[in-house]
Amino acid sequence: MRGMIELQDLDLHITELEERKREIPGHKKAFAERLKRLDDELAESEQQFKQLALNLKECEREIETLKGNILKMDAQLNTIKKNDEYRAMLTQIDLAKKQVSQKEELAIKLMCDLDDGKRKLEADKQRIAEEKRRVQAQAAAVDEDLARLQQELDQLTAQRAELAKTQPPDLLRHYERVRSAKKFPAIVSLKDESSCGGCFMNMRRQVVNELIQRAEFKSCPQCGRLLYYPGHLAAPESGPAGEAEAS
Repeated sequence: MRGMIELQDLDLHITELEERKREIPGHKKAFAERLKRLDDELAESEQQFKQLALNLKECEREIETLKGNILKMDAQLNTIKKNDEYRAMLTQIDLAKKQVSQKEELAIKLMCDLDDGKRKLEADKQRIAEEKRRVQAQAAAVDEDLARLQQELDQLTAQRAELAKTQPPDLLRHYERVRSAKKFPAIVSLKDESSCGGCFMNMRRQVVNELIQRAEFKSCPQCGRLLYYPGHLAAPESGPAGEAEAS
């Protein structure tokens, strides 16, 4: 009797570990997704900084182009003979100078934005690197947990196989049928000396008396679980557990 109960304890423990093992891929997927989001966040921050640098470079290029045009227009003034053309050229030069002034103000703003962007990028790099190290450490811990789980599962499975060899074959087959029907636990004690500890159906008095008198299992006619009287576990077991009666 104790052997079958010990077998069930092993099975319950194995089931618990297998459930924990099934949860691990979900954790690892979440870690991988978190790392990808961090990489994407850093890439976006780097792209924003790169765009600021490009904007500043483009503004400086436009300033140089405008200044070059002003020099050309200044040189052309000496060749213009007509007053209206001369005045028109001066107007163009004045407009270009105003554009240069506006662009230079924009360039100053862009340089400030670039400095702020650089500081933000460095802060983002440090923050994301620290977060990635934390997530990677958690992922590594999960891998270690998986390795420990698998090692324990292997040991328990081997222990279970050896214990199962020592149990009465018919009783073991009955137990496996109940388990395969997803009725957990498959072995339960008699409750209050009157009912099944699994489905709580009241037992016939004859069945109850037989359970109390003999250290054996009985099959519950309602749920098929293996029933035993808990009082027998307190005394030394005199022999192998009895076969379960057919329901």
